[in-house]
Amino acid sequence: LLAGRVSLFTGDRSPSWLAALAERHPGLTALTDTDHDATLASLDLPSLTLPPVPDTTTSAAPIPTIPADRLAAIVFTSGSTGEPRGVVQTYGNLLANTRSIVAYLGLGPADRAMAILPLHYCYGLSVLQTHLYVGGSVYLEPRSMYPRVVLDGIAGEGCTGFAGVPLTFELLRRQCDVAAAPRPRLRYVTQAGGAMAPETIRWARRSFHPALLYVMYGQTEATARLAYLPPERGEEKAGSIGVAIPGVELRVLGPDGRELPAGEVGELVARGENVTAGYLGAPEETAATFRADGLHTGDLARRDEDGFFFIAGRAKEMLKIGGHRESPARIEQVALRHPDVLEAAVAGIPDPVLGEAPAIFVVCRPERSAGERELRAFCRQHLPAHCVPVAVRFLPALPRNAAGKLLRQELVRLALRGEP
Repeated sequence: LLAGRVSLFTGDRSPSWLAALAERHPGLTALTDTDHDATLASLDLPSLTLPPVPDTTTSAAPIPTIPADRLAAIVFTSGSTGEPRGVVQTYGNLLANTRSIVAYLGLGPADRAMAILPLHYCYGLSVLQTHLYVGGSVYLEPRSMYPRVVLDGIAGEGCTGFAGVPLTFELLRRQCDVAAAPRPRLRYVTQAGGAMAPETIRWARRSFHPALLYVMYGQTEATARLAYLPPERGEEKAGSIGVAIPGVELRVLGPDGRELPAGEVGELVARGENVTAGYLGAPEETAATFRADGLHTGDLARRDEDGFFFIAGRAKEMLKIGGHRESPARIEQVALRHPDVLEAAVAGIPDPVLGEAPAIFVVCRPERSAGERELRAFCRQHLPAHCVPVAVRFLPALPRNAAGKLLRQELVRLALRGEP
């Protein structure tokens, strides 16, 4: 893929469409089961054996060099804070991001990833790209909503790596005894796609042991990845997104553009070859986000004395409650400490006195039934008065997009309509 060549595997014995496709794309190589008996008839086979490839090194044309600034892909953001935007990614961006991830995960030809994330999502795409780059393999499992099937696949396919978003791990925690499941070759697990509850992180670290858990942070605007938390520092630096990946510089900047000292909260800004050129057809948004000093992530963060970064909230999602600027994450983390709460998300709603007030949306654990008064009283014990939610809504599930990211704007719409 990164070299610019494409191979297509199909089980169609009469691919009438293939001739037209090959005419439009002369570089396409197609292997059908008519050429190789029935070996490629099903991608559900536990292994795929192909006849030996003839040695063509003396006659094959050299792989062309692709300029780093050439357009490779347009990947749309999740739209979790607004309308999706097309991010323009170059071959240079893909290569830089791929090499960085390969480096800190220590990937090699023997690695095989269990891939359940959509490939139109930059996290899922990076799993594919990194394993292709090192000559490893990827097992595509489309039944991600069936956690037991996923666990069986990790064992049966000899997967060494597994990547998921917070919802992935919540489903596994709710439905499976992961610690008791066989995972003979699994050596690492990665989590990105939004902040995961601290208790779920601790559960994942225990349940997947001895596989190592990498908590990661990134954005589509940076191709995929910006930071990772080294597993050996996971407990010591709980709540941190970690350190910058190889080849990336992260800084916390104040409103005047100056770098802030350790402990102070400002905007997280990134520089590196994986930072993309901008948004498709949106010059004003591009100029606001991709500046001379780097990619302005829109996330508020602080850096500790050891150089580890902690997200304090989303600048564009900060609540303005009676003159106080508060992060929804602060309220959510308190609510998640209640034993009945499985998931929690906060949205700001108009308030005639405070200007804006927090409303919280809660998914309860099975066979648990905390009430609105109980949850508000619990929050009152651990939060200042202005942070206590003015409304508590119970949902069977939080609204999420296809990649599993929370749709906070949908919560705002639900709150404004007064829907449960």
